[in-house]
Amino acid sequence: MLKIQNALDLPPDQLDAALRQLMDGLGFCPAWGGIAALKREMQRSRPGALPQFLFSWEDGKWTGYLFLIAQRERSSRALPWWAAHNADVLPRRTALPLMRAGLAVCRACGASALEERLKRDPAFCGAEREDEAP
Repeated sequence: MLKIQNALDLPPDQLDAALRQLMDGLGFCPAWGGIAALKREMQRSRPGALPQFLFSWEDGKWTGYLFLIAQRERSSRALPWWAAHNADVLPRRTALPLMRAGLAVCRACGASALEERLKRDPAFCGAEREDEAP
């Protein structure tokens, strides 16, 4: 069963496991500083504000990520992008729920510019439509 979790809701041991899988299994690497810099960025996350870090969990392993970083690029040395994700390589049944969760987080954070940018990303095609089956 697919589960989407915000890094804010993960206990430290699960966050460490997700970060290891992110770096070793999913091929993500921050622009600067490695896993320590990424953890520092994640510690900046607060409810209702950017940045936010979402992970998808399925069949006992971390499968996807969606990092909602900022409404403008270069706000962080380690993560200089507005967002980062691997939805383009996930099965649609996994990607759509992850993207829908990301759009909901953008709305909750008042990040309308980021939400609009995400909707234009090809990997998000259809994510804003709740009635579309994954």
